[in-house]
Amino acid sequence: MGKPTVVEVLNRLLSCEQRLSAGRFLGSRLFVPPAASAELSALERIAAESREHVEWLTGLLVELGGAPDPRPVVNILSTDLHYQDLTDVLPRMKADRKALAEQYSEALSLLADEPDAAALVSRILARHQAE
Repeated sequence: MGKPTVVEVLNRLLSCEQRLSAGRFLGSRLFVPPAASAELSALERIAAESREHVEWLTGLLVELGGAPDPRPVVNILSTDLHYQDLTDVLPRMKADRKALAEQYSEALSLLADEPDAAALVSRILARHQAE
């Protein structure tokens, strides 16, 4: 099998971003104890960054003449997030972010011939690694 196209690589990253747990956590009835307001703020920031990454990836896909793949459907009811304590969920979120950073690192090596895509992936990777 040949090297994936730039559009395929970007769509794979887009799908990974859309599956990031931070957004799902905010959509569930997660229990946030009063002492965890800093963690909630961090979760909200990560979810906002993820939405921004989705926008950036989608914009570049369209700019390159591609089309974003349909957004994966995630049933919040089936994600076992309801009524969990935020402090119990944070380790999962961090693991998701680490795995996502690895996806971006792998994608970067595939995008060496596409400077715009490589620059965007590098910028997003730096954000994921900043945690």
